[in-house]
Amino acid sequence: INDILDLSKIEARKMELYPKEFHFLSFLTSVSEMIRIRAENKSIEFVYLGDPNLPTAVVADEKRLGQVLINLLGNAVKFTDTGSVTLKVEVRDVASATLRDRNDETVQILFAAEDTGVGMKPEQAEKIFQPFEQVGSTKKRAEGTGLGLTISQQLVEMMGSSIEVTSTYGKGTRFWFELELPVATDWAKKATTIDAGKIIGYSGKKRKILVVDDKDVNRLVVVQILEPLGFECAEAVNGEVGLTVAQELLPDLIITDLVMPILDGFEMTRHLRQIPQLKDVIIIASSASVLQEDQFDSWEAGCNDFLAKPVDIEQLLVRLQNYLQLEWVYESQNPRNPVFSKNRVSQELIPPPEEVLLKIYKAARIGDIEAIEVEAEAIKNLDARYQTFSDRVLKLAAEFEDAEIMKLVEVYLNN
Repeated sequence: INDILDLSKIEARKMELYPKEFHFLSFLTSVSEMIRIRAENKSIEFVYLGDPNLPTAVVADEKRLGQVLINLLGNAVKFTDTGSVTLKVEVRDVASATLRDRNDETVQILFAAEDTGVGMKPEQAEKIFQPFEQVGSTKKRAEGTGLGLTISQQLVEMMGSSIEVTSTYGKGTRFWFELELPVATDWAKKATTIDAGKIIGYSGKKRKILVVDDKDVNRLVVVQILEPLGFECAEAVNGEVGLTVAQELLPDLIITDLVMPILDGFEMTRHLRQIPQLKDVIIIASSASVLQEDQFDSWEAGCNDFLAKPVDIEQLLVRLQNYLQLEWVYESQNPRNPVFSKNRVSQELIPPPEEVLLKIYKAARIGDIEAIEVEAEAIKNLDARYQTFSDRVLKLAAEFEDAEIMKLVEVYLNN
């Protein structure tokens, strides 16, 4: 359904890109982890080759770029039964790469998805980007809509490029495209700016956060956001180390990956719940896995909440505020008079009546983006006070964030 909606929006020229600054290295790691899970389920190898000159953060539509990469790599896994699938991300403009920390710099980046799968005949490759065009066995064709590559191509064209393909029948396929992306140097500062303003800290005692993840870049992106806000952050490379650090630090909150060597996040959480001093500590699971069962398993293990990777910083800040009962300090025009707020975002969003909230919630639960947009537009006419709420829902709907819409509505239904 979402594929058809995407294509309809593109053809009607209603699809828009929402470029923003984001942590590029963490994003690529999260995409790789997601595809690695799929590859392991088929007993094939997944390889990620990242150029050491890649910028830390860039400006792009993170959701749509992720959609394209996951589609290309997902297809590669689907049509590969033996061998490997490889994601290559390279800096093409070396001169630009050496200056990538400049504010006004852009960098040319090559994205390539390669596989050792069934491959395509020349006549198939020529038509592969046409709607409903599929290759492979009947069983494999039945696994998709035949729209993924069409949508991916049109999204990349909206980004100013195009996807190219070379393939050898029986040996494998390579899809690639290049994008010129602005380098983001102040991503950490801008990531802490939400609707209510720029967060510069919080009131009260210093809070301790433990970040457990076997990937350095995943830990780094969280620490670089939280430490400037005044949090005391500690790190652990797996669940075993996490247990040791947690008992020494006694953190207020733990953010943990689920899949790690030696001791994973599930087992670490179960152990923590058996330790008297830590049995009530807030634990937020974070994973690239989008499987509902993994989220349920994390809750059953004792986690309080779940965040998908790459971590949405605004959602992380919302959870920290709620679980730790924080009062954010916002940057103000007069630095001697900072603005304190506990529920500033919630106060600015005035929700519509409960029956309208339920309609939006039900539509979001089944992924009916069009129905969500209809309801959100309609409430503007009910009362001007609902404008901010409507705009927030419409923005999330445009980005196909149905799960986030459900979370937003749940806040007001629960109240």
